[in-house]
Amino acid sequence: MKTIRYGLLCFCALTLAQVPIWAQEAEPELPGWELEGALTVDTLWNLSGGIRQDEAILGNLDLSAFVDTEAAGWWKNGSFFLYVLGNANAGRLPTELVGDIQATSNIEADEAIKVYEAWYDHLFLDGSLDLLMGLHDYNSEFEVLEHAGLFINSSFGISPEISQVGPSIFPTTSLGLRGKITIGENGYGMAAVYDGIPGDPNNPRGTHIRFDSGDGVFAAFEVGRVTGGEPGDEGYTKVALGGWLHTTDAEDVYGEPIDSNAGLYLIGERNLSERTAIFGQLGIADELRNHIAWYVGTGVTWAALIPGRPDDLIGLAVGVAVNSDNYLKANPGLNRSDTVIELTWAAEITEKLS
Repeated sequence: MKTIRYGLLCFCALTLAQVPIWAQEAEPELPGWELEGALTVDTLWNLSGGIRQDEAILGNLDLSAFVDTEAAGWWKNGSFFLYVLGNANAGRLPTELVGDIQATSNIEADEAIKVYEAWYDHLFLDGSLDLLMGLHDYNSEFEVLEHAGLFINSSFGISPEISQVGPSIFPTTSLGLRGKITIGENGYGMAAVYDGIPGDPNNPRGTHIRFDSGDGVFAAFEVGRVTGGEPGDEGYTKVALGGWLHTTDAEDVYGEPIDSNAGLYLIGERNLSERTAIFGQLGIADELRNHIAWYVGTGVTWAALIPGRPDDLIGLAVGVAVNSDNYLKANPGLNRSDTVIELTWAAEITEKLS
């Protein structure tokens, strides 16, 4: 479930406030079941520059159910997950006001109610092999950094050189198969393949599972190593290398047809102490085929920085998305890159509101 937070972000042309309305976790009487729900509202103002000065309001509703099959008394090593997503806006999206490459709000989406995820996961070989099948968010497991999750800009969740090709990520997913293995004591490897075009691009409302000619596939891998315990523990470290291949019929930056596209990324994060953590992202995509050729992001977070506020988080992050040389040749007059600077203070008011 997305982190619920209230924040104030200042960019060159934008102030953003994200206001959570409701968040709830429930344990029903049925054993093995977990239910969660949250409603978040973003209110954004483009104060100067950009395309035009106006406000945009976004709403995001998350409802999910998780079932542990063994705890429910069915069979061992299995789990089901169902996630219903609802999005609304006031007729204007922040990107339409700002004109940014990196979407300022990670809940920006067309209005729709849909089944976002619906999958079954099963463990084999004493948990060393994990297979999942169904509607699945690629970014729920791939290119994930726990400390980057504090930030609201979309690039710190899924970097733009990947999101530009439209894989199985928010707000629309596709059917996929994901496998994960344990490597040694601290390593892991993951691979997945998804339908290349999630949903129905011509109809964002509702849930659509289609396998049209030219869809191709979105294939991905990631190998990584996690040491030092859990995020927040001093010495916690994660380093991962990943890549993707997209075989959907599309066009390159010159408008010529292509049926393959690819990229690589490197991510890492580390707790310098129990209070301070850093993270970094680096991604590259094919120079000829893509608008964004590479991206670099980095940030630092501090926990309990203010005396008397033990549960607060403060973070500063920078992300730079760089247009490819070929894209600039095909579209003269555009800026070389798009830079976002985000300063976030998440103050916990109650267990359900921050």
